[in-house]
Amino acid sequence: MSRPRIGFVVPSSNPTMERLLNSTDLISTLGISAVCTRIRVRTVGEGTESESQFATDTLADAAELLADCECDVIMWAGTTGFWLSRHADDSIAAAMHTRTGTPASTSYRAQMAALSEAGTKRIALYTPNADALHRRVHECLSDQGYSVEVDTAGGITRNIDYPKIPQADLDATVAALAGAEGRPVAVISTNVSTTADHAIDSAIATVWWAARLAGATSITYCQAHQAARGE
Repeated sequence: MSRPRIGFVVPSSNPTMERLLNSTDLISTLGISAVCTRIRVRTVGEGTESESQFATDTLADAAELLADCECDVIMWAGTTGFWLSRHADDSIAAAMHTRTGTPASTSYRAQMAALSEAGTKRIALYTPNADALHRRVHECLSDQGYSVEVDTAGGITRNIDYPKIPQADLDATVAALAGAEGRPVAVISTNVSTTADHAIDSAIATVWWAARLAGATSITYCQAHQAARGE
C-alpha cells in the first residue's frame, strides 16, 4: 500500500523543512512521503515588501505545481498566520484548495493543533524574529487565549540566517523558557527546529498535522516530537 503523499510549499530561504523531511524516523513513524516546491522569501518583517512575498495568489500558484504530483494534502510550511492575520491564513488555505481540489492547510493551523494538546494555556514563546514581528506573534497567541508567561525573540530579519542559530543555543533557550516547571514552549518558525523537551515546534507540527489530515496516522504531537528525535 502506497503512503499518502504530502506536498509542502516552502519559503525559498528555508532549508530546515527539507532537512526535517529527510528524517527517516519521523517520516517512517508518520507513514507519509513528501514533495516540496518553493516561493521566494528572503526577509521576514513588517512592511509591504516583506508581506507581499506571501500573496495568496503566489501560494496558490505553488500549490498548483504540487498538485501535478497528485498530492493527498498540500501544506503551506510557513507561520505567516501568526503575524499577518488568521484571515490571511484562512485565505491561503482556501485558495490552495480551490485551485487544486486537494485538502490544504498551513503551519499556523498545525501549530495551534499541537498547542491544543498541551493541556494548558500558560506557555512560553520563542521566535527567531525581530522584536516587532515577535510582538505580533505574541499578540496572536494572546488573542487565542494563551498566556505567554515568558518569551524570547532572536532579533533576526533575514530568513536564511534563522537556521544558522547554533542548535545548542536554540535548545538551551527553549530549556530556559520551559523553566523548572516544564511549561510548553511554542517555537514559532518553520526555519528553526528543536526536539528539546517541552518544545512545540512549528516545523515538526507542520509535518505531523499534514500526516493527520491525510489519514496516515492518529498519533499525538508529542509522539511525533519523540519520533523526530529518534525515540
